[in-house]
Amino acid sequence: MKKLKEITIEKLIIIYILIQPLLDVATSLCLEYISPYLTLGILIRTMFMGLVIIYSLFKADKKNRIRSLIYYGLVGIYMCIFLFVSYSQNGTNMILAQIKGLIRAFYLPLVLVALYSLFNSKTIKIDNKYFIWTLAEYVLIMLIAKIAGIAYPTYKYGLNHGTVGLFYAANETGAIISILSPLLAIELLKDKKINIINILTLILLIFSVLEMGTKVPFLAFIILYVLFFIICLIKIFIQKNKKIYIIKNVCILIIGIIILFILPYTPVGKNIEANYGIKLIQICKTPSAKQPGLDLEEPIDIEKPIDIEVTTIVSGRNELFKKNLERYMKSSATEKIFGNGYLTYKDHELQINKLVEIDYFDILFSHGIVGTIILFIPLIYMLLTVIIKTLKHFILVLKDEELFLYLYIIGIGLGIALAAGHVLTAPAVSIYMILILLNLDANLKKLEVNN
Repeated sequence: MKKLKEITIEKLIIIYILIQPLLDVATSLCLEYISPYLTLGILIRTMFMGLVIIYSLFKADKKNRIRSLIYYGLVGIYMCIFLFVSYSQNGTNMILAQIKGLIRAFYLPLVLVALYSLFNSKTIKIDNKYFIWTLAEYVLIMLIAKIAGIAYPTYKYGLNHGTVGLFYAANETGAIISILSPLLAIELLKDKKINIINILTLILLIFSVLEMGTKVPFLAFIILYVLFFIICLIKIFIQKNKKIYIIKNVCILIIGIIILFILPYTPVGKNIEANYGIKLIQICKTPSAKQPGLDLEEPIDIEKPIDIEVTTIVSGRNELFKKNLERYMKSSATEKIFGNGYLTYKDHELQINKLVEIDYFDILFSHGIVGTIILFIPLIYMLLTVIIKTLKHFILVLKDEELFLYLYIIGIGLGIALAAGHVLTAPAVSIYMILILLNLDANLKKLEVNN
C-alpha cells in the first residue's frame, strides 16, 4: 500500500510511455485474432485518459481546474450530440466503431488539457531518456521480428516492399519513429563520451527506417540528418571543444555514405524506384563513358525530368479526399455541423468510411464544424503559447539545440498529420506530441525565468 502511494503522476506517465510498444504489439494481436473494434491498446489508453482527467481535477490548482471543467463539459455535450445523431441515422448498428472513433479523435485534446493542468500545477518534466528507451523498444522489436521471420508486411496489398515488426499500423509506427528520433539526436549532440545505448538505438533506427519501406520516416530521417550535421558544423565554429563536434560530423558523413550505397537494396529504396521511377543504383554510380569490352549501362541523365503523378506522391489520398468531400457535402445540415462519423449507409447496409488519412480533413469530415473547433481549441492554444514564447526569445531558442529540435518535432508531427495522417487521431502517436509539447512549454518558461 505504501508503494502504491509513492507512485506519482510523473512515474505513472513514465511507465505508460515505456509500455507503449507492448500495447501496440498487443493491439496488433487483438486486431488479427479477436476484434477490430475493441483492443487491449484502446482499453488501456482509455483508462489512462480517464485516470489523468480525474487526477487533474483533484490535484490541479483552482484556475486550471475551472478551465478544464469547462472544456470537459463542452466535449461531453458534443459527444452526446454526436452519438445521438449517429443513433438517429444508424440505430445501434456498429456503435462501437463510432465510440472508438470518438475516443481516438478526442484523446489528444482531453489528455493535453489534463496534463497541461498538472504540468502547470506541479514541477513535471519527462526526461528524454525515457522516450529514447521507448524508441529502442520499437526498433528492437522490428529487428527481432525480422530475424525471426514473423514480421508483418508494411503493405498488406500491392507489390511494395518492407516489414513493420509486430506492429499492425505502419503509418502510426512510422510517425512514432519520426517523432521520437529527434530526441535521440538531442542526446547524441549532448554526449561527450560514447553512450552505448544511444549508439545501438541509432543503428537500429537506421535499420528500421530502411526496412519499413515507407517514405515518411525515411524523409523525416533525411531532414533530421541534415539538421544534425548543420548543428554540429555551427558548434565547430562557436564551441571551445571543437574536436568532439568534428568527430561527430565525420561519423555522420560516414553513416550517410553507407546509407547512400545500401539504399537501392533496401525496401525503402526498392519502393522509391518502383513508385517514382528513380533509378537509385544508377544515381549511386559515377557516370562514365563506355569502355571497349565492357557492357556498362548508360549514365543517368540527371537533367531528364521524372514524370510522377500526384496520386502516387500522396498515395491516392487526393481521390479519397474527393470521395469524403462528396459524402460530406451530401450529408444533412446536422451532420455537417456535428459530423457524420465513421459510417455510411450505402446499398442498404452500413459501411465503415475509408478515411482520407490526412488528420485535419478526417476530423472535419467525421466530426463536423463544431466537433473540429472543440477538438482543436487546446492544441491551438498550446501552439500559440509556444510560438509567442519562442518569438520573445528567438535567438536564445536557436542557440539551444534541445529547444530547437523540440520545435522541429512539433513541426514534423503536424506535417505528418497533413501528409500521412495517424498523428492527431491516433492515441499511440499523439501521446508523444502531447508530452513533447508540454516539455517544450516547460523549457520555454524556464528560459523566460532565467532571462
